[in-house]
Amino acid sequence: MDTTVRKMHIFSDHSAAVYGLAEGRTPGTFFSASGDRYIVEWSVKSLQQQPFVVKLDQSPYCIKYLLRFNLLVAGNAAGGIHVIDTKNKSEVRHLTIHQKGVYDLVEDTSQSLLYAAGGDGCLSVWRLPDFELLRNIPFSTEKIRQLALSPDGTLLAIACGEGKVRIVDTAFFNELYTLHAHSEGATSVAWHPQKKVLVSGGKDACLHLFHTEDSFRSLMKIPAHNFAIYSIAFSPDGKNCVTASRDKTIKLWSPQSFDALGRIDPASGGHTHSVNDLLWLGNSRFLSCSDDRKIILWEM
Repeated sequence: MDTTVRKMHIFSDHSAAVYGLAEGRTPGTFFSASGDRYIVEWSVKSLQQQPFVVKLDQSPYCIKYLLRFNLLVAGNAAGGIHVIDTKNKSEVRHLTIHQKGVYDLVEDTSQSLLYAAGGDGCLSVWRLPDFELLRNIPFSTEKIRQLALSPDGTLLAIACGEGKVRIVDTAFFNELYTLHAHSEGATSVAWHPQKKVLVSGGKDACLHLFHTEDSFRSLMKIPAHNFAIYSIAFSPDGKNCVTASRDKTIKLWSPQSFDALGRIDPASGGHTHSVNDLLWLGNSRFLSCSDDRKIILWEM
């Protein structure tokens, strides 16, 4: 393991794979979503569970806390979207537009919208906070695995199961660019916080970089992992980048050159199964979660 990364704590109370992570209700807290059907809030200060725990009727694949509305949104394995009032821990809405699992949720604060990535290949667009369905747009014959909103909020990148990354505008949801990103499914996507670059990851285990101000011209393709890349996460200050993969590893990258800087694997104290999601808590600490039922807190 790279000596610049230190394992701080293991949260190991889930009884099934942990699929998703999200920022919590207050600084220093986070939510986790697990195949045991529980969503749990944790504190990285006390290293303990918080009083907030909810159990769903289906496994949650992804979660998003909407701070402005005190609402927690969870996409489940059957295609449902649960809307939970975090003050009284009660479900206030259950949205059922998708026919297959919901894999990602992104809030567009500038327009008060929520975007959901469906396993049925559709992107659904919901108005906040009333959750009126505005659009349900088929973009792929395969699942949509991940979404990423551009820093200025005008573009949405959509990672599709046939290997394409589609770039759409957030005004009318027209498809502006179709990037042939991966030979197999596109599984992750992220906008670089400091450079005019979009980064995607795929089942082909590669990272693909595109120039966002030159018609998304391909810049480089990097053999990065051994299996699908499920998460690409930049620290808020743009000085660190980590990726997570089904190959059980987390890798550290230079955000400037995309040279590999380090690797966390089972032999060096990392996860023993697929690493499913990453979440930065500030600029020096991040979380990882895995099929091994663990959430690990790391410090740079």
